[in-house]
Amino acid sequence: MKPILVIFFLIFTLNPILDIMAFEKATAQNYSCKNGFQLEKKGRKYQCIQPAKISYRELQKCNNKIDRTLKYELKIDKKRDEDLCVLKNGYSGKSFKPNCQHGYSLKVRRGKDACNKLKPKIIIAPSLRSTRN
Repeated sequence: MKPILVIFFLIFTLNPILDIMAFEKATAQNYSCKNGFQLEKKGRKYQCIQPAKISYRELQKCNNKIDRTLKYELKIDKKRDEDLCVLKNGYSGKSFKPNCQHGYSLKVRRGKDACNKLKPKIIIAPSLRSTRN
């Protein structure tokens, strides 16, 4: 008689839990996200999340905007100091920092510096999948 009680107990306690898990899985299957987004559950609702990213670009060419007849080249620093635009052929003159494209900031690093831009995390609502029978 005791094994029957254990079986009934397991059926009545595990069955609702299994139903909830099946419902959650079925509910998640009803939603979809655009490419590049991940479906996540937050509380009772679902949302599509694209994580934050850092994009990198090359430095702009060393062009002197004041005197275009002077030719500059990029001098790469290997000690984690800023790279500089210096005059070609060893002429003395003023050096300056290389520029980044609009919206990017200079990232100083060992070797050639780069320009980076932080793209923030994006959260959008998921779309419902159509169910056809």
